[in-house]
Formats: sequence, structure tokens, C-alpha cells
Amino acid sequence: MKPGGRGAGYESTGMAGQTTPGTSLQKQQQEEMTEGWDVLWDPPLEPKYECPICLMGLREPVQTNCGHRFCRYCILKSIRDAGARCPVDNSPLTEEQIFPDNFAKREILALRVKCSNKGCKEKMELIGLDNHLSTCNFAFVRCPLECGDTFWRKDIPEHLDNDCPRRLVKCEHCFKEIPFDQQESHMEECPNVVRPCEFCQQQLTNEQMARHVENECPRALVLCIFSAVGCNVEKMERRNLSEHLQEFTQVHLRLLLNALQTLKDSRFTHRPGNHSDPLSLPARMQDVTYEHRHNLPLTHEQQQMLVLPPGHMAVATPVSPLPIGSELPQGGDGIAKLSHSLQQLVMPNRPFQPRLGETTWSSAEDYLEPVTCASPYPGVMTSPFTAAAAAGGAHAYAHLEGSSGYRTGDPSSVGTSSRDMDSGNPRSEDSSMADARTLRTKVHNQEAKIVEQQHYIRELELKLGSLQQKYFELDERTKERMCNGTFIWRIKEYSKLRQQAVKGEATVRHSSGFYTSYYGYKLCVRVNLNGVDSAHGTHISLFIHFMMGENDDILEWPFQGKITLSIVDQNSNPAQQPKHITETLVAKPSYAAFQRPTTLRNHKGFGYMEFALLRSLENGQYIKNDTLIIKCMVQPQ
Repeated sequence: MKPGGRGAGYESTGMAGQTTPGTSLQKQQQEEMTEGWDVLWDPPLEPKYECPICLMGLREPVQTNCGHRFCRYCILKSIRDAGARCPVDNSPLTEEQIFPDNFAKREILALRVKCSNKGCKEKMELIGLDNHLSTCNFAFVRCPLECGDTFWRKDIPEHLDNDCPRRLVKCEHCFKEIPFDQQESHMEECPNVVRPCEFCQQQLTNEQMARHVENECPRALVLCIFSAVGCNVEKMERRNLSEHLQEFTQVHLRLLLNALQTLKDSRFTHRPGNHSDPLSLPARMQDVTYEHRHNLPLTHEQQQMLVLPPGHMAVATPVSPLPIGSELPQGGDGIAKLSHSLQQLVMPNRPFQPRLGETTWSSAEDYLEPVTCASPYPGVMTSPFTAAAAAGGAHAYAHLEGSSGYRTGDPSSVGTSSRDMDSGNPRSEDSSMADARTLRTKVHNQEAKIVEQQHYIRELELKLGSLQQKYFELDERTKERMCNGTFIWRIKEYSKLRQQAVKGEATVRHSSGFYTSYYGYKLCVRVNLNGVDSAHGTHISLFIHFMMGENDDILEWPFQGKITLSIVDQNSNPAQQPKHITETLVAKPSYAAFQRPTTLRNHKGFGYMEFALLRSLENGQYIKNDTLIIKCMVQPQ
């Protein structure tokens, strides 16, 4: 480590925050609420152009009626925060007693400054610094393609041509320009890339692959086309689908009949005055299963209805079973007939045209008086009820009495259900509406109570937040007073703050104030994360500043004693001895940095410009979890 140029320490002019004009000088001049100029003055800045508050070059300079100059932002903030008094001589001062100093402004903008970019030797007037920084080859700029890296401006063209992961390249298959880092993902989507089918290994382009798998691939896994009506066989290869359809023709037709009867029941049970069964056929159809190479399994009641001698003729009664000996229509003709009936049922606005073997009604009120057409299948009279029996006894398992108009075990129950519902239901529509209104009222009352409780909780949260804020303020004041001269400063988000310093956005950071004892001196630590003056860009600079405290009038001035500054080694390996970067300086009473402060923070600091090499800090030993820890120990004499 190399001390900063003047013996054991270096008395430095303090800088409250570097805001080198790197975006637009014109905009910064328009922004009056900004601290002073913190640039590399050449020659050094004269004290008459230095703001006594921020300790930097005057920006938008103003003059008070007591003859002192300040940055406009600094003096306004001081008046509003510390009171309507001049920070220099403590005389009364209001905002109306502040006047622009255009003469000083012209002189400051004409002063010579050096470019803050390492490697650049250019010098210019302050007013021209913005134009230079916008074109300086040594300025760090982000990649224009937003790859996340920063380079000297002069190196950007080479980066864009050869190294940037987001540079555009042409796809060799479709000749489309794509980002370099997206080539792999593009290969999976490029329509002209040839790859094997995951099922049959046939070589196809991506454009052909989706159509091939969806419609053509013989080994692609598909569901049965009757899965929508209850066929729950697992997915099979497409080449096996035709065999499955041929083998399970009767099962599929029974499922279609089930679906047909379900739609008919739905039309009936949803008429005005009727109440549908929550455990009706649509819900129960989800549980219909069957085993491979066996007929559709039936419930006990369905089996009782279907156990008839072969060839027995089913009569047209509401629960007439289908004779076991008769076969359902085979092949595509039977499916087409059932599909036509299904379409007629789901399109009630279109006049229903009866087909051979189907049942029709003269009106919606005649549902229980079916007119049966002649059936083309010997021994079978088709009706909505025989179809239900053939489908597995759709109404036979409606076992919850009172939940619908049907009762199990009584063959005449289906025919009389409509009259039961029309003659008088235990729960009339009026009583149901009254119950619904009562429930809505209760729900609204509960919602009102919930809103009231939420408001109360919000008030408690606000009170808790206020108490927490008071606690934090008290805790901070306690930490300031009770640290006994040993102060630990954790600089979080180091990499972000370091980049800001490199770009010239904010090169200086000040810690919060701390006391050497409860009634002792008040100080703060200052760090330049990108160095200052001769250490710019190579070292981290570290200084201490004395601040105005509550006990200055009873303390001895100038300060005498020792101050130890350290960057803490955060290596957690207990087998290794910590290697803290430490320097101890002795106060020099003749230096202005150790005199009693006349401003909130003494504008003169004392410390080291070249406290530590930047590259030695970034090896993981001194920066952990993106946090740099600085320790300061003050021992008054």
C-alpha cells in the first residue's frame, strides 16, 4: 500500500458526490436540484469557487445577502433541513435573500478540466466536457446490443463484429438473421431443419413434423376417437386404432347410446319446474369403465334389467330392457345413425325430423308419450327408455329419492315423475328463491364485516409502521453514540456502486456519522471507489472527516490522537489468518482536517489516496456477498 503523497496521510478536499456531466451538460444545468461539480480541475479549483456545503465546484451558484456563495441546491436544502441560517456565519437567511450569481457561473464554466476517463489526456473547458465525454474513446459504454458487457468506446466495433453473443448471424437453413446466442433454440424451431420423428424415426423438416405426428405417424400415441363419450382405453399407437375400433364396436355404440340418452334426459329435467339430479348420467358417465375384450360392465340394477331369455321381445315401457340376444347395429352405419340423432338433440331450434327406428314427440309437453317408429332391427322397439336400458339402465341408478323425478325399483316411476313434480314439490320455487335471498343477505353481511376488519388491520399496520420508524431512528442514534470510537461500515451492492464510480455518476460515498464516545467527537468515513487524482482507476481511496457534533463546545480542538482505517478480510476459513488491509494515521494539529468543523461536515479530510489496489479487492477475499466492510477506530489522546 502506498500513502497518498504527503507523508503518512493526505489532506484532501472532501467531495460529497461526484456528478461528472456524462449524459448532457445542458440537462444538468437545467436541473437546479443537483450538488456541485466534482471533476478533475486543472489547475486545482480556487477556494472562491468551492461550495462550503458540498465542497465541490459551484453549480448554479447563488450569493446570499451576507456575501457567501453556495450551490443553489445545497443552500436551499440547508435552509429547509437545518434552519433559515447561513451555514458559514450562522446569520439569519431566507430563500428570498438568495440571488443568482451569473458572473461566477460564467467563470466556472470557463475553467479548464481534465477528462476523467483513464487513459485519456484531453483537457477542455468545463462547458465542453459533455461533448467530449459523448465521443471519448476511453469512456466505458455498454454494448449497444445489450449483452451486458461494458467496453471502451473505441473497442465497441470489434466487439460487435466478433465477440458479442447477441450479434446477428444468418441461419444456414432458412437464411434468417438471428442473435448468435439463440442459434440452438432457433434450430429447434427453424422450419427447414431436418430431424427424425420421435416415434417412427422418419426424417422430416420441422414444418412437416407437426402435421406428421398429428395425422400420419403410425407409431404416434393417440386416444380412441370415442374417448369423448367414455372410452377410457389408454393411448395406443395409431396403427392399432383400427383394430381397437373393430374389436370394441358394440362397446362404442353403447357409449354413444348413453350419451344420446343423457342429452334427452338433460332436455327433460331442465324444463321449468323440474330439478336435475346432481348425480345424473353426465356426472356418472365419467365413471364408465370396461375391460379389454369384455362388454361394458353394468351396475347391479342394470344387470337385473338386462337378464332376459334370448330372443325375448322388449315392450315399450319406461324401463323395458333390451334383449341380450339382439345385437347392436354394427360398423359405420350404426354410428352414423346415432350421430345424426345426437346432432338433432343438441340443436333444439331446428325442427326434429324422425328417422327410422327413432322416437319423436308432438310437443315438449308430450315427453312421456312417445311415438315409436318401426325399427329395422328385429325384436327391438326403440324408445327413449329402451335406448336407456340398452345403454345400461340410465335411470335405474338414480337412487337418491327426492333428488329427481325418478324412483328406482318401480317400473312406473319414470312415467309418473313429471306429474309428481308438477303436482307439488316439497321445495317450491318460491321457497328456494327466499332461501337464496336469505343466503345472499348473510353473505353481504359477512363481506361488510370482512371489509371493516380489513380497515382495522390497515390502521394497525400504519401504527406499527410508525412505531418501527421511530425505533429505527432511535436505534441509529444509539449506534452513533454507543460505538465507542469503533465504527463498522458495510458497503452493500459494491459492484453496482463501483460501476457508478467508473462512469462518473457518483464517485464518492460518505458513511453515517459516529461518535468516539457518548460525549465525544463526531466523524464520518469517505471512500472513493474508483480512486481520486493520481489513484484514479487503480486504487480505492479512504479518508476521514470530522463533523459538527453536539459536544464540540466542551471538547478540545484541534483533535489529537490516532485513527486506524481497515478493509476487513472476509475469508471465513478458520485455518487462515485474516489479512486485513490496515493503516494507522496520527492527527496533525496544524492541518485543517483536525480543526473544529464550521460546517455540517469539515470540507477537509485526511486519509489515503492509494489505500488499496482495486484488483486486489476483487479476488473474493475482501468482497463477499457483494459487500465491502470498512472499519474505523478512533482513539483520542
